[in-house]
Amino acid sequence: MVDFLLLASITALTYHIIVTIYEGQLTMRLFLALHLISIFIAGFWTWFRHNQKRDLKYPVIFLILTFFLSSFGIFIGMTVIIVQLMTYRYKHSFEDWWASIFPEEEHDAAEDLQRRLISGWEDLEVKHKMLSFMDVMILGTMNQKRDVLAKISRYYRHEFAPVLKRAINDPVNAIRVMAATVIAKIQNQYVHEYMHLLKQYEADPGSDVLLLKLARSIDKYVYSGIMDSDSEREFRNKAIVYYEKYLENHPEKTQVQFALGRLYLYNRDYQKAYPLLESCVKADNYNSPNIGVRYMESLYAQGRMEELKEIAHKYLDKVDPNDPALMEIIEILRFWTEGIPESRLVVSEPRGSEHSDNALTPSHQISQG
Repeated sequence: MVDFLLLASITALTYHIIVTIYEGQLTMRLFLALHLISIFIAGFWTWFRHNQKRDLKYPVIFLILTFFLSSFGIFIGMTVIIVQLMTYRYKHSFEDWWASIFPEEEHDAAEDLQRRLISGWEDLEVKHKMLSFMDVMILGTMNQKRDVLAKISRYYRHEFAPVLKRAINDPVNAIRVMAATVIAKIQNQYVHEYMHLLKQYEADPGSDVLLLKLARSIDKYVYSGIMDSDSEREFRNKAIVYYEKYLENHPEKTQVQFALGRLYLYNRDYQKAYPLLESCVKADNYNSPNIGVRYMESLYAQGRMEELKEIAHKYLDKVDPNDPALMEIIEILRFWTEGIPESRLVVSEPRGSEHSDNALTPSHQISQG
């Protein structure tokens, strides 16, 4: 309503100016007065819309045109509004206009999969992405290897660490330099995040939120796979200290218990890892196989085989055997519940012996396929 009144006022002033010009009664003093009043109304309209947090397009247009062109500017502004209102229903957005000029190419499913396979970003598991990158680092050209390293630099995951380690030993010097640069960049990102959180925590040591962020930041750096063994051990121990400190105040946090138990396993401190992982398994009610496998690892290290088989049975009963993301874990669970199937065994005859039967004897070399 206010917008309508202000716009009507400006229009009335414009009409009055035109009439006085037509009748020859317009003096300079009257013209300046009407001009200033028009500017004031346009400025007030702009201020009002700004306070209402509404679109300022029309009032700003009126204000500028009125200031420089007086009644003629108001007339032009009214024309713009009328034309815009008449064409509002038929106008197209910039995105639609741009798409009409440069339409996107359409691909069927097969073409899209081929394109993603070639680029190394196929819709398969993360490990398959890593393997495709590894194939490029072994068999690809220099430009292909550079493209792989550029993508890894932008979208790094710890699964790509073997690819970087392969690139750092590439026979081409330029690839080795680029791989070293990528590793340095990724490490700098982790270290920058760690130092930033450490400064925040030192400024507010009572904050459990910062304490947990700091522990997870270090844990993520350790899990990156690009650290040397000494640095990895050093930072892993730092993460353990911060996780332990956090659990003192929040012992019920199972996610933190699992993270700490996993770090204990890496340090081969199975006695400390076992109670934490056992607590996670009970809280999870055997629904997360990843937790179960870690718990089974702690049982195996302590020689508790019967408990290990019992836990494997419980998890195997709950997992979906057709889930491709869990195939490796399912194989581990089946190994501990059923043993290695004969189809996965490769039997080799010792040299000089005759192949007489298929029985497995101590002289056979048995390896898992």
